[in-house]
Amino acid sequence: MASGTLVPGNPTVPWVAWAEDTGSGKHSIFVSRLVGDHFELFNGGAPVSPAHRDAESPDITFFGNVPYVSWIESHGHENRGFIGHFLASGQFVSDTPFGILLAPHIKRAPLIDARVALSSSCTSDPFSGDGQACPVAQVNAPFPTFTTAGQPQRLFSQAVIGGPNGALFPGCKLTVNPTNDGADIESTLSSGQTVGILVQRIVRIKRAHGVRVPVLRSVGRVPLGRHHSGHLKIHWDLKVSGHRLAKGKYRIVLRSLDTHHNVLGTTNPVTLTIH
Repeated sequence: MASGTLVPGNPTVPWVAWAEDTGSGKHSIFVSRLVGDHFELFNGGAPVSPAHRDAESPDITFFGNVPYVSWIESHGHENRGFIGHFLASGQFVSDTPFGILLAPHIKRAPLIDARVALSSSCTSDPFSGDGQACPVAQVNAPFPTFTTAGQPQRLFSQAVIGGPNGALFPGCKLTVNPTNDGADIESTLSSGQTVGILVQRIVRIKRAHGVRVPVLRSVGRVPLGRHHSGHLKIHWDLKVSGHRLAKGKYRIVLRSLDTHHNVLGTTNPVTLTIH
């Protein structure tokens, strides 16, 4: 169980993740949250784990306004750990589609049959303003802790990076305001960061598990340089790799990057319409 909210400023409520036998002899991971005086299934009532896999031992935590869920799946003679998070739209995104990988060699980690415990430095508490003021750390992300199988068994903890990050972008907020000659990109930085935007074209909208989900096609990345902490306002000429965006709808995400161009965190996405 964890407490939080997807919408910045809204009251925090309890969220619960659990494993349930779906009737096929396999277990799936479900998530619900308190709505009024009762709990309601989230994710359109569908499990966050694949229906054809046997999933158990879930955990859930919030990092800012982003709920993260972990679980264990049985794959042949080994167990694998999986982690994912919910976007502000309610869409569930897998952070480990092939299972937890061990860095730096990027090999799959066979785990013991135990919970992948999730920890966070930005839960809903008075110190973080209920997730609205995440403390800036060297790594701004939730941490899963897990034990690998084999002899000897080893305990690891790794950061889940790349998801929306309320530490570097308070509230994960981004606005993109069209102008006569482009658009103004505005956000807030908690510390000096090198930033850029990811541009994806919205091809169409489909429904998945009762949720409207955009089908995206990558357009490209636009580097925006390093900026000081505080209010961020950058004018963009609507060009990606030297080409101006054509008419249509696009999803824009502001990201912070380290010196090796690894993504440290992102804002929530916004939709930009080019007429």
